[in-house]
Amino acid sequence: FVPQRIEFARVSYRYTRSWFLPLISPVPVRDWAIQNLSFALNSELVLFVGDSSSGKSTILKLIQRQVLPTEGFITYNTSMSEQTVLSALPVYLGAEKPRFDFSRTIQELVLSSNDPLRLEAANELLNSVGLQQELYSRSSQLSPSEQYRLQLVIASLESIFGYAPSDTQVLPAPVLLLDEWLDKQPTSIVHIVENALNRLAQELGAIVCVVTHKPERWKTSKVISLR
Repeated sequence: FVPQRIEFARVSYRYTRSWFLPLISPVPVRDWAIQNLSFALNSELVLFVGDSSSGKSTILKLIQRQVLPTEGFITYNTSMSEQTVLSALPVYLGAEKPRFDFSRTIQELVLSSNDPLRLEAANELLNSVGLQQELYSRSSQLSPSEQYRLQLVIASLESIFGYAPSDTQVLPAPVLLLDEWLDKQPTSIVHIVENALNRLAQELGAIVCVVTHKPERWKTSKVISLR
């Protein structure tokens, strides 16, 4: 896998609103979601924390290219050489619980492809999140933490192959955007899944962005605080 890097350089994003919204809104209206924000993500797990309307979800939208910066630049540096650039598709996971066909086994869900490269990637992902021994278990038989880890594998495959050309022999590491994804789960599940996320970053070069209102339940040391 090609390790991923995303860099924000003095990025600002201004809301586009009707002129009369400040006149009718019951709360103060912010003009800017984020202002002059700079940071770099390098194959790691990072938490984004802050109050509501501090710009956390806007950052995820910017990474997904759903919106473009009003000011500044976002670069996706995944160069293997000066000639070759591989970029993963950022995949968003919201607060809902994992959703897939619970009647199917892990093997049926992620190892049914005829593409050798996809099968190799799937096996590496399963090993990284600790699910290789559960290949023939039906999804309905998995524990909650295993179901979350299985969703990570499915989302990672979508990220890896989202932009990859059909004739490629190398693949980008996944980029995962988790928006309050585990906030309703017990701390014990958060810690198990966090270990899997760290392995994806450290072993495969993934970038994992986590928006959370409960940072105290996470062990990761990299935190970006927004106001």
